[in-house]
Amino acid sequence: MVSSVLILILIAAAPAYAQNRDNIRYFSITDGFTNYHEYTNVISHEIVETLADPPQPDGAKGFAVVGGHGDQISDVCEQENILLGDDLYVHSYWSNVRAGCVAPPSLMGSGTPTDNIKVEDHGGQIMQNAVAYIVFWGSSWNTTTMSEPTKKGIEDRIKLLLTKYSTYFSELQQYRNIKPPKYGGSYVNTITPVTKTYDENLVGKVVQDAIAAKIVPNLPNALYLIIPEIGVKNRDGFDGFSGYFYNTS
Repeated sequence: MVSSVLILILIAAAPAYAQNRDNIRYFSITDGFTNYHEYTNVISHEIVETLADPPQPDGAKGFAVVGGHGDQISDVCEQENILLGDDLYVHSYWSNVRAGCVAPPSLMGSGTPTDNIKVEDHGGQIMQNAVAYIVFWGSSWNTTTMSEPTKKGIEDRIKLLLTKYSTYFSELQQYRNIKPPKYGGSYVNTITPVTKTYDENLVGKVVQDAIAAKIVPNLPNALYLIIPEIGVKNRDGFDGFSGYFYNTS
């Protein structure tokens, strides 16, 4: 088993980029989400990919797709907005066992191979026993009068994904016995100043400050979901529903 730290930083939609920094794995997603479906579609997509194929300092790969349109197990699947229940919508991911895209228990693959798609183990690091901690970045998340999407609404849905609907991750077991990540709690980081735009260095500082200030536990298998204030923009000008994706190990 490889112990790892994964940090999900939800900031502004952007293509996924890898970087190594301080033994921490994390990704950022851009602002621009107008409803909870968009948040949970991207969160579920990126959690699955980071568990199975976290970026690594030597460029090694964990589980990657051969064939199809993407090299990670969620990129190759186009089925999204799949309802698990309780207004929780997720993105699908590839299962070799099911020979198709899955989002357990709602979508369980076609059983028929498509475009010769197959996930292969490239021997790199994976995250087998992650524990997820939500970190909301910025003081506005403490405001109870904010309009949707609210802190509580996002928090409730992530918690549902990691607890009641953790079966969603069950098909990852075929990939070197990756287990569903557990829910560790929710925190607010008001230490790192919030700016109107961000770059890779600021994303890293948000992560480092949260750990240094002991806002979040510093554990070897921690998975941090960091969600910035609404309105923070990516300086690269990307939009959509992908994300920066950083790693160190």
